[in-house]
Amino acid sequence: MKWREPWAISLKQQRPFSLFNREVLKEMVVWTGVLAAMGLIANLGEDLVTQLERTANLWIAPALGVPLAILIYITRWLSPRGIDSGPNGIVVAKGDQITLIPWGAIVSYGFARSVRHTILHIEDKRGGSHSLYLADAVNPQEVERELVKMVGKKPGKSFKSTPLRGAA
Repeated sequence: MKWREPWAISLKQQRPFSLFNREVLKEMVVWTGVLAAMGLIANLGEDLVTQLERTANLWIAPALGVPLAILIYITRWLSPRGIDSGPNGIVVAKGDQITLIPWGAIVSYGFARSVRHTILHIEDKRGGSHSLYLADAVNPQEVERELVKMVGKKPGKSFKSTPLRGAA
């Protein structure tokens, strides 16, 4: 199984958009530092006068580093969650964050139908609950067949169950 969640639903399941969170600020500092270091390294083989002239142009590092960090954050934030299965379990990827749900950790799973999408609910041994929305092109029967094969259990609720209350 391999699919991407519907884009609008994927956006709703993440933290709110904020350019002032720790991740973005850290990335701004890192990119500014990397660009400044590159500028300083470029000066190493030059005369002292040329080095001072180029060092005066280091204002370019934050001028490029900050927008670059913001662009990367927006791209990650807007990317949908991708769901894939592998030999070790179900992999959920969003931007640069990856979550593995091992096959052996799945205690129960079931399918429900919201107003527009089929939802795969997974509960793991640690008490965690994962809701994965199936794209319209994904056949729930194929996902169920793979889960039965890999987990060795039938679902708690099949995809024929009643609609989920309160789901969008």
